[in-house]
Amino acid sequence: MAGLWLLTVAGLMTYLAQRPQRMTREQRAIWAPLLDEDRPVLLCLGTPLFIKDSSRGFFRSPRVNRWEEALQAPDLDWLKPRILSDDAVPVHIYTGVGDAMGAVEVARLLSAAGARFNVRRSSAVSWEELVHNHIVFLGPPKYTPRLNEIPLKLDLVMEGRQIRNLRPGAGEPSFLEGSWPDASPYIIEDYALISRVPGVHGRSRYIILSASSTEGTAAAALYVTDPKFTSEFVQRVSRGAGRLPEYFQAVIHARFREMVPVEIRYQFHHELRMEPQAAAPAKQ
Repeated sequence: MAGLWLLTVAGLMTYLAQRPQRMTREQRAIWAPLLDEDRPVLLCLGTPLFIKDSSRGFFRSPRVNRWEEALQAPDLDWLKPRILSDDAVPVHIYTGVGDAMGAVEVARLLSAAGARFNVRRSSAVSWEELVHNHIVFLGPPKYTPRLNEIPLKLDLVMEGRQIRNLRPGAGEPSFLEGSWPDASPYIIEDYALISRVPGVHGRSRYIILSASSTEGTAAAALYVTDPKFTSEFVQRVSRGAGRLPEYFQAVIHARFREMVPVEIRYQFHHELRMEPQAAAPAKQ
């Protein structure tokens, strides 16, 4: 079923690529660093770690994103005997609905720019691709282990269900967290983080659209692709100048009704001043 869903998303992206529309000036201001060179953009869909038990089905803990963490997680104690006997194995075959919907919005925009793009699972992105490709990441960085090994000095980071503000400006909160009541089948509100940062060695550019929820990721994608929102975004982040800083992070807030973002608002942004750095050694 997961494979069918990915094929459906890929097919829709291909269809959109055959229906190009012109980009607005504000859309181009956001996306131009990924469009200047003749190389395909990678759309990286978040594919979190699930555990497949041969007799019980599929399981996931939001706190476990690497296979080596599974044996250390208290909430998976009941599954550890199955892991040790190799009756439970790691798989990366699912993506969130919001991540997929966000990828379609980004594909629509890239098609309007005449850009070529390829789709990757976050678990399958290679170091070669991280160095040489412009990449759009959809979903929190914890879904892409290699991304976490690149020593970027960011002001805002995803930590569990929160966005942590490491360098709060005047009047800014030190953390932001959405609301998903226990009795509700749907998330009510969430914050999302939009980052434009250099790739490894500065040879490429990344746009990272992340939130603690898949709905939040979809809202972030809509905010940087829809003409109405991109106009507001560029106005805010450029402080009315129309020209965006090279690297930045911005926070938005969204309210939802049955997974659909019905209100999206800009909160604040940070301009990043950074030098591209080499990748950190892989964790042993």
